[in-house]
Amino acid sequence: NTVAIKPYNIDIFLEHIANNYSSFDIPFILGRDIYNNDLFYGLEKCPHLLVSGTTGSGKSVFLNNLILSAVFSEKCSLVLIDVKRVEFSPYKDNKCLIYPVATDIKTACLTLNALLEKVEARYKLLESVGARNIKEYNKKTGEKLDYIVCVIDELADIVLQSKQFEKTLIRIAQISRACGVHLVCATQRPSSEIISGLIRANFPSRICFRVQSASNSRIILDRNGGELLRGYGDGLFLASGFNDLIRFQAPIISDTDFDELMNMLRR
Repeated sequence: NTVAIKPYNIDIFLEHIANNYSSFDIPFILGRDIYNNDLFYGLEKCPHLLVSGTTGSGKSVFLNNLILSAVFSEKCSLVLIDVKRVEFSPYKDNKCLIYPVATDIKTACLTLNALLEKVEARYKLLESVGARNIKEYNKKTGEKLDYIVCVIDELADIVLQSKQFEKTLIRIAQISRACGVHLVCATQRPSSEIISGLIRANFPSRICFRVQSASNSRIILDRNGGELLRGYGDGLFLASGFNDLIRFQAPIISDTDFDELMNMLRR
């Protein structure tokens, strides 16, 4: 059984995010479970998230929900990589962007290298005050060092053309948790050629929307099931440190409300 798809209007969306500030540092909306309860999780607990789903499965809608959730927490900056040049174009004027949206392989590699440099610079800041993580640093210094959420759409297109990108991505995933940098990578094709063992090891939290085959499901979730989902936001969530899957229905934000949110977030 799955929950019927139910759009969230802008007031409900913002209310849900506001009510969950205290629970998580970077709250995001999963949707509703099979009992029609609202589901939230914190990206800082993931700490990195791998998302997969075919066209029409709800993957793109979920990524937009996650980005908006992060932005409205008012604790986050964004790094967006979209070599398809389609999904993240509405965010090009977003005031939370650290770098312009990367829309080609060369720019994507440069952006990720710049992010790695930022991670290393943050570690020097933590070391300078004897802090083990971003929370301790903010507490000791009284500063508000923001979290950074890097969302990469269609990872396969980049990895197949640039092995250096993959190496940099893995390096960031290995060291960035303590300094408040979290990665979200999405792909339509979760094959072993794209999702290597090192990527899987460093992205312990997974979200699977409908995929083409049982083998694709096993790459993402380490088990079958993703191929049986209904699409249109019907998904499975595997959280870091847990063995049980959570089935959920991702929410939809209407185009009108999405445009209104974008207008609020422009520079």
